[in-house]
Amino acid sequence: MAASRRTAALCLLPCCAAAFQGSPAAAVGSTRRPAVRHLGAGVIGPATPLPAIAAIATATGESAACVQRSHSARMFSEPPPTAADDEDDVFAQISAQLTPMQKRLRGIGPFAMGVTTNGVTVLSALIAWFLTPPAGRIASLGSLLGGGVAGSLVSKSLTKQRKAVVPAVIADMVREVGLQGLKPADVAKLQERYDVNPAEFEAQLSEVYRKYLRMLLDSEENTPAQISQLGQLRRGIGLRWNATEAVHEQTVQAFLKESELTLEAHAPDSLPAELSALLWLSSGLFSTSKGQASTEAVQQALQLDGREAARLVASVSTPFYRQAVTRAVGKYNRTEAPEKLRTARGALCLSEQAAAAVHAEIYDAQLRVLLPDGSARLDEAAMELLGELEGILQVRSASTRLQAVTQPLFVEALKTTLEQAYDSMATKPSAVRVWGTLALRQAELALPTEVAQASVTEEARRLLTRRLANAAELHAKGLSATGQAELVKLVQYAQFLGEMMTVSGGFGTTPAADLASRYLGALPLPAEAEASAAALQEAARGVPELEALQSLLTSMLCLSDPAYASARQQYSAQLDATLDGGRFDEAAGSRLDALAAQLGLPPALAQKLGVDAYYGWLVDTTETCDTSGSCTARLEACAAVRSTLRVGLAALGELHANTGVDEMLLSTVVGQLLEEEAPLTAAAEQTIAYLERQLGARPGVVAAILAGAADAD
Repeated sequence: MAASRRTAALCLLPCCAAAFQGSPAAAVGSTRRPAVRHLGAGVIGPATPLPAIAAIATATGESAACVQRSHSARMFSEPPPTAADDEDDVFAQISAQLTPMQKRLRGIGPFAMGVTTNGVTVLSALIAWFLTPPAGRIASLGSLLGGGVAGSLVSKSLTKQRKAVVPAVIADMVREVGLQGLKPADVAKLQERYDVNPAEFEAQLSEVYRKYLRMLLDSEENTPAQISQLGQLRRGIGLRWNATEAVHEQTVQAFLKESELTLEAHAPDSLPAELSALLWLSSGLFSTSKGQASTEAVQQALQLDGREAARLVASVSTPFYRQAVTRAVGKYNRTEAPEKLRTARGALCLSEQAAAAVHAEIYDAQLRVLLPDGSARLDEAAMELLGELEGILQVRSASTRLQAVTQPLFVEALKTTLEQAYDSMATKPSAVRVWGTLALRQAELALPTEVAQASVTEEARRLLTRRLANAAELHAKGLSATGQAELVKLVQYAQFLGEMMTVSGGFGTTPAADLASRYLGALPLPAEAEASAAALQEAARGVPELEALQSLLTSMLCLSDPAYASARQQYSAQLDATLDGGRFDEAAGSRLDALAAQLGLPPALAQKLGVDAYYGWLVDTTETCDTSGSCTARLEACAAVRSTLRVGLAALGELHANTGVDEMLLSTVVGQLLEEEAPLTAAAEQTIAYLERQLGARPGVVAAILAGAADAD
């Protein structure tokens, strides 16, 4: 009863919490959630279908029905499909090549054939003896000898014709019992029955195999079942691996000769479909040889190196592997599926990197289904589903991929909420209510708190910068009163945001005005707006509403305030000296903190200058990449540099969004690694992931770079 309930609950993807029982603990950064237990009860949870996989399965002709699990991956372990008509045709054609005489000779046994051929020789000699007129003993002996020679030639012709029936006999055996029923011992008996020497017999076996291979190459499409069928034929007729290799290489040469085609060296994309299929079939078949066969000869005939051949094989195997993944996701849990998929990869000669790309594609497809628009949310069942899918597919950086989808959705809601709060400043919006709205959306999207807080700061600064530039422009146009009113509103709004940060509890216990000054100060105005903003600030000094907020306003405009010019210069010089010194630790950071306090720099201004220095250091890093060809060592220090310069998460996100420097650096790294070896090795992918973390790149940047590199390749 329990087993039937389990089977019913695991339709497409086992998302109930029972699937988590006995599973390994989730890794750091994982989207998996532990199973929920109740005292005295087992693990419980609702079964949730996997809509993206169902859609993919439908598109590939797979049934979305729930099925009983088996102990083997059906795609590669079950018998291949029933032989197609063209398969029957090729063996029928081999059988039909027999002449009427050969059809009669094939049924004669070895002993009878020997008696027959000897009898033909003797009979021919006797006929010649009796037909020759008496002309003496010598003439009679000559006629007898001539008749014997003629009879011998006839008997040899008969023997040769009889030996040539072997391919047709094998073809008839296949037509009768199928490839699976073909026994090497039965085929081997044909050598003795038809008195064929070993070299001739192997040539005949090779010819049967060659014709079947050529039939597969002429098929409209190739399937993994064809690899299995080739293997069954090779084993069934007892063809040795080295002879099989030779047939594959000779098939390439024959195709080139027939088509009068000259191949370009190292041009896999220009290969005819038949030759691409031949390489793919060869790779799949020879991978089962346990080292006794390789595709090296075929690659040389195609003028491809190992890397190019692997890429070509992957391009053919990937669609089949995608189908295998959809089947595995529908039938197995996170414990069973990885082994099944490993078997599939081996059968398709697909690299771990190519397989990982398929896994990521399917995981991302599921994310798009669960989060189709700005109103979507992730409930407990959806998170369990994603955790199960992550376990099945062994997706690397699943949390980053999830964040790449959820953070833009949160920012979309955030922008709307912040704009609405700004527009309603006249009615004094509630900081508790506004933050509650954002916190709810954060929870719906399972977004980490620190990421949500950084997004709030970044978008608030962007809104304030835009509004401040607009107020400065109004003042410059002579609309001073309107500009001052806008300035009052945005400073009050900054104070409101400080109150909201206090409510959140994630920004510390500092008073609201101080929080606003720290996180919303040093706004980066356009150069053309700096002078107008300073003039607007001076004109608004007597405005009553700003008397209590002058400190906050000063902090917001301190980046271009002439009063801080000397302090900015001194602090920037110390930042440059720190970067030149190359020591990035807490002691260096403390020295910068002490200098900022000594110079009276607002915290926001000190951080903004640190961000500018960090950006300059990153630009220098790109130049290092271009000249030395490697920037890995410098990028490994990114996190330490940011910590020393006091560059926070929100400031980092703002820098990357405004400059795209993270994408520029990682694109350079990926390009260099691809020049060393393409496709990327597992070690190269680990290097990229490590540098992505050190750089603090935006979620999804690396995935987009790798996708672009794959398309270009």
